[in-house]
Parts: sequence; structure tokens; C-alpha cells
Amino acid sequence: TLWPVIAQTYGEKDAAVWWTRWRLFFMACAELFGYDGGNEWWVSHYLFEPRA
Repeated sequence: TLWPVIAQTYGEKDAAVWWTRWRLFFMACAELFGYDGGNEWWVSHYLFEPRA
């Protein structure tokens, strides 16, 4: 499971809070990117570099 990774990353004390945050994030992604058959939301990746 992912619980040991979350506990190690955020600490045992805050693991439950971060578990909930990540769970909500992934549920939101699933709903948004599944909306309208996946044709409504897009992802783009850009690399911004200073002008030489």
C-alpha cells in the first residue's frame, strides 16, 4: 500500500491528513478528466526558459 510512503514523507502524525488530501486530488482528477468522455479538459506541458 501507499500508507508507509505517505507516513515516511509527511510523518506519522500528519499521514492521515495527507492521505485524505491525495485521495481527494485523485478523485477530482478522475472526475474532471472523465467529464464529457475526456474531451473537455486537456493537459499541456511547457518548459519556460529565460531568453538567451
